[in-house]
Amino acid sequence: MAAPTTYATIVSDGGRGTGGGGRTLRQLWKVFTSEPVANSTSTLESAISATINGFDPPEFNNFGCWIKVDSTGPAPTYTLTMQESWDDTAANYVVPNANGTITTGVASTSAKVYSITPTPMPKFRFQVSAVSQTATDVVVTMYLFMLYTG
Repeated sequence: MAAPTTYATIVSDGGRGTGGGGRTLRQLWKVFTSEPVANSTSTLESAISATINGFDPPEFNNFGCWIKVDSTGPAPTYTLTMQESWDDTAANYVVPNANGTITTGVASTSAKVYSITPTPMPKFRFQVSAVSQTATDVVVTMYLFMLYTG
């Protein structure tokens, strides 16, 4: 398992009030920025910094991700999972029994958008695994969108 060469960065952090006392909060994160996943034994795990592994989902109720896995060779096959933890210790992150696998066996260089339904836990992060790829130039770019409407 590998840490990213660049950490997740927040692209926008917006909130606005809505009529009737409700509110809308939203955050857009760039999770991976052209991160390498070298071969079929490689995995890549998201991180926010050297000391912060996971995202904080409690104030949001809608989640989505945009991912593009690219290569100059044949379309890479990959799996995207969400790992969750009760704290932010790397060793405590696991794939939940429900809704942990976002997609598996995708062989494409086209961008994909997925709806995410986290199992209730205080922290989550992402893992990309290269399932069957011999190229050494596979790179991952991914964004996470979190929204609260209420």
